[in-house]
Amino acid sequence: MTDRPSLEDLDAPLEPARWCCGGNAEDCVLCTDPNLPYPFLCPGHPRTAANERIVGETVQPATEATELDNPQADALAAEWHRRHQRLEELTKGPNAQVAIVEHVRGELVGLRGALGILLGGQVQGGTADFLGWVYYREWLRRQETR
Repeated sequence: MTDRPSLEDLDAPLEPARWCCGGNAEDCVLCTDPNLPYPFLCPGHPRTAANERIVGETVQPATEATELDNPQADALAAEWHRRHQRLEELTKGPNAQVAIVEHVRGELVGLRGALGILLGGQVQGGTADFLGWVYYREWLRRQETR
């Protein structure tokens, strides 16, 4: 008896694709466990609004006005951007003060979490930070196109 799947198992028909990744855990942004057991299959994830935002897919296509017209989220993203630029200034050169740099990094982590919570992410399970980061990247792209 061996731990490896038999040749017949490898030739089995594929299961219906999961909405989040098609079944491959290595391609799934919702599979956060770095030590998934072989054969690295995604266990599937509930189709919640927060998970859909992370995956970048929605059940009903949202209009750009409702999805991107969020003044509170835009204000948090702008503040995050301002603090991020400040962090870059502080870390340039040999005279960077570690305590100040770490303080600003902590502020950035807090702003990212607050932004994700505002967008419907959860602290438990870790979707808030990722949602905040995704929204910030989209906000930054919109600023660059203006």
